[in-house]
Amino acid sequence: MTPDARIPRRPDGAPPPLMPVQEGMWQLAALLPEVPAFTMPAAFRVLGALDADALREALREVVARHEVLRTALRATADGCESSVTPPSAYDLPIVDLTREPRNKGLRSALARAQQVAVAPFDLGAAPLLRATLFRLAQDDHVVLLVTHHLVSDGWSVGLMLREISVLYGALRERRPSPLRPLAARYGDVAAWMRARLDGGLRAQQLAYWTGQLCGPLPAARLPPDRPGTPGTALGRARVPFHLATELSLAIRDLAQQEGATEFMVLLAALHVLLAAVLQQPDVRVGAHFANRARPETHDLLGLFAGTVVHRAYADPTLRFRRFLRQVRATALAAYEHADVPIEEVAAAVAAREDASAGEPLFSVMLQLQTASPAELELGGAIAAPFPPRGLVDDRLRLMTPDLILDLTPSAAGVSGTCFYRPDRFDGGTVRAWLEGYEAVLREATASPDARLQALL
Repeated sequence: MTPDARIPRRPDGAPPPLMPVQEGMWQLAALLPEVPAFTMPAAFRVLGALDADALREALREVVARHEVLRTALRATADGCESSVTPPSAYDLPIVDLTREPRNKGLRSALARAQQVAVAPFDLGAAPLLRATLFRLAQDDHVVLLVTHHLVSDGWSVGLMLREISVLYGALRERRPSPLRPLAARYGDVAAWMRARLDGGLRAQQLAYWTGQLCGPLPAARLPPDRPGTPGTALGRARVPFHLATELSLAIRDLAQQEGATEFMVLLAALHVLLAAVLQQPDVRVGAHFANRARPETHDLLGLFAGTVVHRAYADPTLRFRRFLRQVRATALAAYEHADVPIEEVAAAVAAREDASAGEPLFSVMLQLQTASPAELELGGAIAAPFPPRGLVDDRLRLMTPDLILDLTPSAAGVSGTCFYRPDRFDGGTVRAWLEGYEAVLREATASPDARLQALL
């Protein structure tokens, strides 16, 4: 989104249109209503005094503040119809487990939280935020919040937790809300974005992508251990990944030298690895991005996150430093043309006469989480993620790419998880690729003027 004129406010009472990025998810969610792939749970164990009334009121204020949480979505013959419900009281169910021994109560809270986390949403009934409070003792609770991905993304979860924390503190101290008024509503941004796309931006950006992804695309699928399920599969597995502090700092230093970002260095190294695995230099990698360049979007809950394709030609005779500069330039251009949803890009590329039938735009994704960690602060109580690994079983998550490398930088180094499709790959294969990836990063940061063929 480019920083042009202020986003206009749509008329009060006018139903908000879907954000372009919502359309593809709406269609998939409608096809798979019982699959918990679209729920976004956040749960915390809270040790210390907790004011349930203040928490309930904080939730009510967050729902009242963000119309996207009060937007009901219903299927029609033409697609999707939306309507905004007025603010009202918010129901916070309290599950009393104080009569059970503490450990048994904790197990019960976990089991029930998992059930709530995967329960399908009725998208036609707002609000699209479910909250439950499990009381283990007067000073021991589990707070569960679940949103639907159609109205939320990773940025939104962190923002929602911060707003709940701020409002809870203000309510406890009988102060007015310190949150600044929103500059726009989610539906305002959606209407503005659709007007821009319909006004010529869609054609301009699709022309860029069909040029960037022209010609018969080389294979993107990694060589599997077994054929697996075509298309999207239910179920994923994971392998942890960690880069030591020294290497993480070297990545940051190289990025600064070249006017790039850490993500671009990680991306360039991943291109080098995939070129070796696929035995071809023409490589494509998918990546999510926040899609919140406009300042009006920074304080808004809602689904903004988009997906772009990074294509690179990893010529083995090229030096890594020069290759990084090429990756940087291509990445910047990709983000300049990222308003059009990835589903429209895929359809436009597939419609070309020289398109490769059935070939995905990418089969590997790289994500670098740069937003602040999602934290909940409820007065002097201590809140910690519950359970640390998450509530939804990996076997219930949808997985389309072969690999998703999800990384987070910290003082201890870059670390994260590599999710993969167990129907196609063994864990040992994935671990070997990750070892190769780390080796490329070590060699590239130690000798950035080395040729790509010397990095593996």
